[in-house]
Amino acid sequence: MSWFRRGTPVAPAPAANGNRKFNQGKLNAASANLKTALNKIANQHVLKYANAIRANAKAQANAARANAVAAVAPTPTNVTRAVNAANNAAAAHQNMIESENDAKNSVNAAPGPANANVQNAEVKAINSVGMLIRNIANYKTLANLNQVKNKTRYQNASSNNKVRINKAVNAKRASLESIL
Repeated sequence: MSWFRRGTPVAPAPAANGNRKFNQGKLNAASANLKTALNKIANQHVLKYANAIRANAKAQANAARANAVAAVAPTPTNVTRAVNAANNAAAAHQNMIESENDAKNSVNAAPGPANANVQNAEVKAINSVGMLIRNIANYKTLANLNQVKNKTRYQNASSNNKVRINKAVNAKRASLESIL
């Protein structure tokens, strides 16, 4: 029956977001949502670990109580209860260790302060734009102003920084034109 479906292969569908432009606002919102989600997950794992500690303490206390009863009156029922309590205590202890590891991993995965490389990159980008704006203030000719948009500092700047650079260029252009 498979010969009914033979024919030319169908081209795959185009990517759903292939025509969308990069949007810094959406990226920032998605990053904030991800950070919030990771922090919530970390909090849930820490709470789960706290509950596991309580359950372990309760199971250890029950095992100690059952062992004490079995030591005083070693009937088959008391011995069986002591063995079951010891097994429950061991399982609770193992669960506590696993919860601790999960909590450590989720807390380490949750975003905290930016690392030094990210902070240094941000400072360099801000200083680069600031330096370009200071240089624009020192330009003496309109030809220099016309070349600003070809500079890599301008091309690599964010939209907000491009606005700042354009304002500086327009202000300097106005001052140079008033002199001429």
